[in-house]
Amino acid sequence: MVGHVFGPAIPEADLYFARALDLMRQQRIQSPELEFDIKLHLGAYLGLMCRYDEAVPHFERCVELKPQDIKARTVLAIVYRDVERPAESARQYREVAGLSSFYSLGKYSSLAKALRQYLKAA
Repeated sequence: MVGHVFGPAIPEADLYFARALDLMRQQRIQSPELEFDIKLHLGAYLGLMCRYDEAVPHFERCVELKPQDIKARTVLAIVYRDVERPAESARQYREVAGLSSFYSLGKYSSLAKALRQYLKAA
């Protein structure tokens, strides 16, 4: 389950999701940056509601819009794993490990090392 990433399911998430959809319809998304933010939040709201299968396309779109975004790829990998799509999850983790920005994040260097070791073993 992805509950540990998003937190426990909360009833208010339905309200946030409905509001995000309303904003999308009203704004007629013009910018990829705005679309990325909305999709990332929609995916997170769906995660809060434990609707992981429905969150996948939103996170996939985030990765399409910003292929170098570590957060989007990592969350997509976690959601893939939790909807039993392990091969796609592993591919996203490999992509994250291949991003040069991942290794430049000093506080995450131990995470980067652990991820490289995990991928070698997989």
